[in-house]
Order: sequence, then structure tokens, then C-alpha cells
Amino acid sequence: MIRSVALILLGCIVSSATFAQTVTVTASTLTMEQGLPVPPLVWVQSTYPTTCTGAPALSTTATSGSSVGTYTITATAGTYACTGYTISTVNGTMNVIAADGKGAQINNAIVYPPGFTSSAATQPALNVTSNSTCNMVGDGVTDNTSCFNTLLGPGRSYLYFPAGVYLVSGQISPPYNSWNLRGVGPQQSVIRLAPNSAAFNTGTNTPWFNPTSIGGNENFYEFITGIGFDVGYGNPNAIPMTLAMNNIGALRDVIIWSEDSNCPYALSFHLQYPGPALSKNLAIYGCQEAISSNQIEYNWVFDELTTEGQTGRIVDSGPAHFQFQHWLSDGSMSSGQALETGQYGTIDILDSSLLNGSGTGIINVPGASVFVRNTTVTGYSPSEADSGTGTTVNYTGNLTQNWTGAATSTFNANLTPSSLYLPEQETPLPTDDPTPSNWTALTGNPSTWCAQITGSASVTVYLPPANGYSGSSTTYSCSIPDTVNHLNFYNSQIAGSQFNFTIAGSSSTPLVIDGCPRYSTCTVTHSGTRTVVIRDASLKAYAASAGAGNVFFEDDANGVGTLQASQSVWGRQFDIEFNSQPQLPCAGCTLWVLGFKTENAYPDLAPSLVLTAGARAEIFGSFWYPLSASAGGTAPIYSTNSQLFAAPIFSFENIADYGWQYWIQETKGLATASIPGPYPAAGNYILNMYYSTTGSASVYPSVSAGVTLK
Repeated sequence: MIRSVALILLGCIVSSATFAQTVTVTASTLTMEQGLPVPPLVWVQSTYPTTCTGAPALSTTATSGSSVGTYTITATAGTYACTGYTISTVNGTMNVIAADGKGAQINNAIVYPPGFTSSAATQPALNVTSNSTCNMVGDGVTDNTSCFNTLLGPGRSYLYFPAGVYLVSGQISPPYNSWNLRGVGPQQSVIRLAPNSAAFNTGTNTPWFNPTSIGGNENFYEFITGIGFDVGYGNPNAIPMTLAMNNIGALRDVIIWSEDSNCPYALSFHLQYPGPALSKNLAIYGCQEAISSNQIEYNWVFDELTTEGQTGRIVDSGPAHFQFQHWLSDGSMSSGQALETGQYGTIDILDSSLLNGSGTGIINVPGASVFVRNTTVTGYSPSEADSGTGTTVNYTGNLTQNWTGAATSTFNANLTPSSLYLPEQETPLPTDDPTPSNWTALTGNPSTWCAQITGSASVTVYLPPANGYSGSSTTYSCSIPDTVNHLNFYNSQIAGSQFNFTIAGSSSTPLVIDGCPRYSTCTVTHSGTRTVVIRDASLKAYAASAGAGNVFFEDDANGVGTLQASQSVWGRQFDIEFNSQPQLPCAGCTLWVLGFKTENAYPDLAPSLVLTAGARAEIFGSFWYPLSASAGGTAPIYSTNSQLFAAPIFSFENIADYGWQYWIQETKGLATASIPGPYPAAGNYILNMYYSTTGSASVYPSVSAGVTLK
């Protein structure tokens, strides 16, 4: 009887050997806004053999002009073949939704002036396809690995990628900071990892684009603009991008995608000390996870982020400090959460959509803190499970406004806790740049720039990007006329010279200042009613006079003087490191900040935020870094007869006796009260939420329990 069973089993084995196994290729379900480009079409496989060649054919009838609705993503085998396997395909779905400003607003047609790669500087920008060092080829076939790394060598800060597909097969590793990669659009200038690259099939996860972490936290002035990173299929150990970027740095109009969705995570913060930095218009398609971090220091702002096609947990923030606004996430392919924190992590999510998930949407672990406002959630149940205090609180449906733990207030604990709902405005873009050939190009001599700006016949003035303009130890003063709307310095470096730009005009068109020359070269004096936009800049100072117009800060650092009552101020990724004076004083202004980081080494710590004269301020996500001891009786935030909302605040006090005695000191009328802080113990500390919703009335409620009355 046993022999008969064995013969039958043997017969089954022999019979099954005559049939090939099947690889099922399923087109990933994706979501796109009306009017935006069709995203890269990615897929998942039932199994991932290492013998595949060719490529599946994926297509959709959806276009940027399509009506709201669902459209088929058709998948066929195309030229895809895997030795020993047959290929079957399953169609996917493209969901076209109404444009609402959520998700990456990708620009695939970025333009540059004729002089972008030519200047009088010693180290100008290089066209990667035409230079004297080595030339990359954008034919999608030539292996450019060696040339790419050579062009990233010392002294070559700026690389320009014309439209093309630049194939590489190995790791790309900028060995220093102050690098700047620019393309014409992420679906036009594409860096593709060759399918089945040996370096990413070792069984060990390996970064692909992998800048060196300079000095641990000196990754200044690192930018990627208008470039796509395409992980070709068959690279299961490739981590597409690992970044740090400190103080000033940004991803703008970048798409990262994994063709077969089989990579560990797309954007890694596993280098030392990532941030503060900004991602603006970043889209990620495929990979098991979109974003992963294991770092507690510093913070990172994501504005207009898309994550789709991930197969596991979408964002694993760990102990990081992330601020999200306009995040569009489609969890159709995901088996995990939209986001999960780690101990000490702090998260803000504003004005976002977490769609088509399953299971729990957001998991906040004990010892971490999450604030969510105005976020649509579909599919996930519960929408959020918040265990930050040790006891789980579940939220279902759309997340209107919620935070971890109890709200904290000094004088207003009898009022309903809430943010202030100050007006939110997006950073204005240059809207009337003429044809680039008509832009005014500044010459190589800094002493002539002010005259060229004031005399410009074009509304747009630019400095050809370079790492090495020679100047003198002179401060030049330039009054910017209302006839100039855009100054773009491309973060060039100038030796010696300083510039004071005065904006005294009243034009209704905002003045956009991009990439002020590096290392605190610029002072901006704002006295007119004209709105000013400052992006990607380390300022020596910004000074506003009474009556000054509104101002937008985006990916900016260092000096800011007193903000005035005439001003509404919006900041996204704001890093201020003044030591001996208040870092962000607001005398009656209206202040809205997403991602605020301060660093303070003065012997007696200066405050990070000072509100007076009926100011109103909302701060979403703060990273306080005290680097010296305090004499006691101090706080990072002082508020006098003003309104404040802040959630959450993280204080990184890694040495005992460093830091402030109080979290917040508030004065209303004749009474002053404080929120005791963690000082003098070393550690990582979080204040989940603070609110003060009334101004300088004559009578106030009693001081809240646990608050110190001074």
C-alpha cells in the first residue's frame, strides 16, 4: 500500500514538471488629478525570477485632460519574458479625480535660460551631455555610471540634464555637499537603473543614489530639481534615494518609481541627521514603502507629496519629525498603514487625502505624537489609532482635527481646544517669466549686478549658476524696482561680496527671490507693501519695516528680524539659528509655519518665538535644539497678549542642564503663567499641543492646573 502511494506521488511530480510556472504581472491601481501628467505606470508580480528580459506593455486611455472617472490600465506581456515561466497579465485602474491641489503638482516642462551652463565663474554648471570632462548619453542604452560619478567629483556643483534617459548600473555617490542636479522635468530627464543590475541583487539592501553624509550634518545646499529616478525591474535590493540635506536643501518636481514595485523603500532617511529640508512636488510610485527613517534628528517638510503603488506600509517615519501638507496617498496596492511612527517621532498632516486603504490608516506608537487636520480618509478603519500616551484612541472617518494626548493651555483651558485656522496660502510662483532667451543675465563681476538689476528690461534677472564667482569684501545695496518680478541666483557661490536688497515698491505682483548666493550673502530689507517670496536661501538677515507687505519663506535659514503687524507670513521649512537675540519675533503679525527648526548655542538661551501686540501664530511641527545651559526662568516661546497654536513641539535636549526651564511663558493682561518643561534632565521631550485662542481681553479665566503662575 505504501509503495502504491509513492508511485502515485512520483507520477504527480513527473507530470507537473512538464508545465512552466506562471509570473502574473498586475498593473498597479493609481490616482491622478485632472490636469496633471499621467504618472509612470508600474506593476507588481506574483513572483520575481531573476531571468527576465524585455518589458511588459502598460498603457491607459487616461490623459491629463480626462474627465473625472475610472480608466483601465491595460497590461500585456509585451516583450517581457522570464526563462522557465509563462507570463500572464492583469489590468489595473487609473482613478482620475478632480483637481484639489493635493499631491505633487508636477512640472514636466522646466525651462532654463541660454546662459545656464555658461558663466564667467571658475566652476560653472555642466551640461552632462556636452562638457570637457566626460559626456553622458541619454539614449537609455549607454551605461553612464562611471561618467556620472566623475562629473559629481570635487568642484563640480551643478549638473544639467537635458531631456533623455540616462542609464546607470551602479551606485551614484556625490562625495561632498553643495551639489545641484537639474533637469527639464521628471518624465523628461530620467536617470534609470538598468534592469537586473548585479549591484542590487546581492541579498543586501543597497542605496542607489547615495550622497556621502559630510561631517554627519554638513549636507548643505543640496538640490534635485526636475529629474525622474526610475528603478528598472529586477533590482530587489535597490534603495532609490538616500538623503540627509541640512538647513538648506530641497527636492522639487521629482518622481521616484520602481517599475516592478519590488524595492525596500523609495526615499531613505537612514543617513545621519536628515534635515531640516524640503520636498516640494515629490511623487513616489511603487516600492514596498515610500519613505523610511530611523533618525531622530532633525525635521523634514513634505508639501504636495504623492505616494502610490506601495505594497507594504507607505510611510515608516520611525523617530523622525515630518510635516506633511497636501499629501495624496493611494493605498490600493498596500497591505499596510498609510503611516506608522516610532518612539519620539512627531508628525503633522494637513489638508491631505489618504485613499483606498485597508486596515488602520495611521498608527501612532507610545511616546510619539501626531497632529492631523482636514484630511480625507477612505478605506482605512480605523483612520487612526493613536497610542502616543500609552492608551489607544481610535478615530474613524475623515480626520477633521485631532492630536495626541491632552491639549495644554495656560489661560484658556475652559475654551474648546483648537488650532486657529489662520488663512493658508501657497507660496506664489513666478507667473510671468518671459521666454528664457529674454531674461537678463548678470555678468561675472558682482560690482555691476545692482545696476544690471535696476536697469533690467526684463522682469526676470538671473545669475548663471556656478561655484566660484570672485568678489571683493564689499556690501552692495540694490533697490529692486517694481519692474523686476523674479531674481534667480541658483544658489551660486560668491567670494567676499555681500548684497542688501531693498524692496520698497508697491507692485501687486510678488517679487520672487530664488537661491540667494550661498553662505548668508543676502540681506533683504522689506519696507514696501509688495509681497516678497524667498526660496532656498540662507539669509544674513531679513528686516521688515512697519507697513511692509506679506512675505513667504520656503526652505530658508538663518536671520529674520521682527515681523510687523502689517504682515501675513507663511513659512515652509524654516531654520533659524540666531544665538543672542529672539529668533522669530512677531509684533502683531499673522504667522503660519509648517516645519520650524531652531538651534541655539548662546550661553543664556534666546527664545525661539516671541509674540507681542496681538500677534496670531500657528506652528505645525517644531524641533528645538538647545546647545547650551540656561540660567533658569527661560522659555523657547514667549507670548504677550497674543494667540498661539503649536503642535507638536519636540525638544532635543541631549545634554543634562541644556535647555529652557519652561516650554512656554504667556502673559495676558497683568498675569503671567508658564508651562513647566523637562529642564534640567537630558532626553527627548514632546509637548503634544498648546493653544491660546483669545487675545488681550481685560479678564481671563483662572490659570490651568499644572501651570506655574509667576
